[in-house]
Amino acid sequence: MQRAATTRQARLGARSGFSNGCVEIWSGGTVNVSGQVNADIGTAGGPDGIGWIDVFAVGDITITGKTSGVFAVHANGGLAQNTDNGGLIAVKSREGKVTASNLAIQASALTCNGGKGGKITVEGKLDVNLVPGAVIHAKGCVPLGGAGGVVSIHSWGESPDGSIVSDAASAIDVTGNTPANGSIALTACNAIGFPAGTTSPATVTPSKAFACGGAPTFESYVVFPACQCQVEPEFGGCLKAPIRSVLDPDTGRFPDNAGPDVVVQLDLGQTVQDAVDTATDSNGDGYILILVVKDVTGIWAGTRTRTS
Repeated sequence: MQRAATTRQARLGARSGFSNGCVEIWSGGTVNVSGQVNADIGTAGGPDGIGWIDVFAVGDITITGKTSGVFAVHANGGLAQNTDNGGLIAVKSREGKVTASNLAIQASALTCNGGKGGKITVEGKLDVNLVPGAVIHAKGCVPLGGAGGVVSIHSWGESPDGSIVSDAASAIDVTGNTPANGSIALTACNAIGFPAGTTSPATVTPSKAFACGGAPTFESYVVFPACQCQVEPEFGGCLKAPIRSVLDPDTGRFPDNAGPDVVVQLDLGQTVQDAVDTATDSNGDGYILILVVKDVTGIWAGTRTRTS
């Protein structure tokens, strides 16, 4: 899928100056980008002509780039003229992980006449997985008053989650200006995988910080699609239609129910047997309902097998 930003947008308080175009993707479940999200719309005017992209989700975000050609998510400057800056890209998962691979995210000034690299923010409540070989570019012009971009990556989780994961092919590049003046900030609860991943240019040293807990934050105007369940599960995800039908308090199998008493999340090692042994009518609706989900998103995707 390719989505091009063609509409002039200004959002006060969200982006500095005037952005010429934007793409916003908000999901109450997960986001899977396997084609292109394209905001290469910048026109002359430096920071006042850039494009920007928001990819926000309650659950997991997966960005699968190609191994050659264009990046999967890109907001570049300099296509229509040679003075525009790279754009602004934010990728945030409120309760899940972010996974990116190959040519993943780019906010660069593609031609060199003082262009500046853009700003890229990647945040996950759980791990930020930059494997296999995720490439992130926020490159600007080296001479002629250009500047390197800004890349910030934050994994907010708590052990055993909360790592920035990379491999030897993972790369972050904020090349720009002489001497180089781009910046890279990496924050996680557990491991920060650079190295094995590499950063460029060599003269820019990434800042690294370790902090556990919390979650990505969003501007007040960001409203995720409402869950269709009677009671939104504590993990924040939405359920597939057959489950919503069963739990519907008016037409479902359990009239006037107030939702599940227990949620079993299999990826955390929780078991159905433990739930059966300990469940009570915690919401006082006259039923003991146990909901079993595969992972944090609560939506249908793949299977899990339990032997106990």
